[in-house]
Amino acid sequence: MFGGGVGRLWACGVLVLAATVAGAGVADAAAEPLGSVASGLWTANTAGGVIALGGASSHGGIAGSPLHAPVIALAATPTGGGYWLAALDGGVFSFGDAHYYGGMGGVRLNQPVVGLAATVTGRGYWLVGADGGVFSFGDAHFYGSTGGMRLNQPVAAIVATPTGHGYWLVARDGGVFSFGDAHFYGSTGGMRLNAPISTMGIEPHGRGYWLLGRDGGVFTFGAAHFYGSALGMSLAVGLVASRTGGGYWVVSSSDQIRAFGDAAALAAPRATSPVVGLASPWASSSGLALPLLEYLAAHTQAPPAFSWPGPHQVALTFDDGPSPYTLGVLAALTQRSVPATFFVVGYEAAANPDLIRAEVNAGMSVEDHTRDHADLTRLSLAGIDSELQSTADVIQAASGKRPRCFRPPYGATNSTVIGEAARLGLTQVLWNVDPSDYTRPGTASIVSRVLAAANGSGLVVGIHDGGGDRSQTIAALPAIIDGLRSRGYSFVRLCT
Repeated sequence: MFGGGVGRLWACGVLVLAATVAGAGVADAAAEPLGSVASGLWTANTAGGVIALGGASSHGGIAGSPLHAPVIALAATPTGGGYWLAALDGGVFSFGDAHYYGGMGGVRLNQPVVGLAATVTGRGYWLVGADGGVFSFGDAHFYGSTGGMRLNQPVAAIVATPTGHGYWLVARDGGVFSFGDAHFYGSTGGMRLNAPISTMGIEPHGRGYWLLGRDGGVFTFGAAHFYGSALGMSLAVGLVASRTGGGYWVVSSSDQIRAFGDAAALAAPRATSPVVGLASPWASSSGLALPLLEYLAAHTQAPPAFSWPGPHQVALTFDDGPSPYTLGVLAALTQRSVPATFFVVGYEAAANPDLIRAEVNAGMSVEDHTRDHADLTRLSLAGIDSELQSTADVIQAASGKRPRCFRPPYGATNSTVIGEAARLGLTQVLWNVDPSDYTRPGTASIVSRVLAAANGSGLVVGIHDGGGDRSQTIAALPAIIDGLRSRGYSFVRLCT
């Protein structure tokens, strides 16, 4: 998908991609300064490195520091005195006179963050997810989103209007969505494209825009004029217009920069990690996120399939064991021939391997719930690995079977957690019925809360056999099982 010469490597805990292109990093002509610092450009890469071009000043970066997720976008302040970087998990990093106004790092997201755009004041910014959900910070106002809409293709980028009172979203197929004072000038949605759309660049007055294909093809709309294309690039990821609008720069993931129209030619050093886009004090354009996600999906070891229960199917799942209550849970299940799934905590499993074997011998599925019941969203990649790998090792040693799924404690998850677990061969499993048995509300309450959800849809019930007194849960199981069966439900194991 990245074209020739693409490789995969790990550096400083961050997944980066290496792309080699003939002549990469060499501009069309010798570098020419653009004048004042406020006229310069910046590129950023997935490792958090930032390169200043054309008279711009560097204000720092995070290359070499551990990251929970790769950087996928950048935007500069209008003074040119600072910039922000955004990561795939929604984390935001600020440098120079760019202040931090918040981010989505550690927040459970429906889709990874794919874009960043700053307000015209430099006192706020927006993040956008692949589903078009928009998150606003500082003085960035919310003008709408495609979150919750059924899209033909995922959203690839967000670009703000010159006034800061609106923004455009562009999808992989070139569909354009306008909000606030952003006008719709056309799109490639529905057209047959040679390559997907990476991102968008705006005409400086907001009276038009360019769409940039991954192959370097350029499509013009409104007052945005065509000055040439960068066809032949391995992966075009950013297009920023000159201040006059009489030209533009296009950058590839390998830091090849091409100038068109009145945009002065620039040269950049060869990228050590994939470039995510371009930023100037008046506009930004980043389009690596979707190709990065597609690359990860294609090159990550595919996790075992997990199928959500179908209509009138229910999976009983038990967390936080094994414990002294586990045998009581197993007795209640086996007496009624009910299969179930146990998400075990590593340190409890290591102390009670006989209970793990009892679960397997009873025909249950035993899966991973981390070693220490840790919030995985607060850990480094190495920390996530340690929590999941060590528990998987304990389960395998006790039962001879390696887990195929994991459940994040507290349901705390993000794209980093999901991606790192997938690399380990683990599929995430959450739940859609929570009777809160861990609060010990009473046996009758536990039963009624589960049965109230039995509307014919597939159910994954999250209850507990560890982490405290689970006598109420054991007492509730016969009525839960009988009640669900009377409503036409059959019981299934997960991750088999």
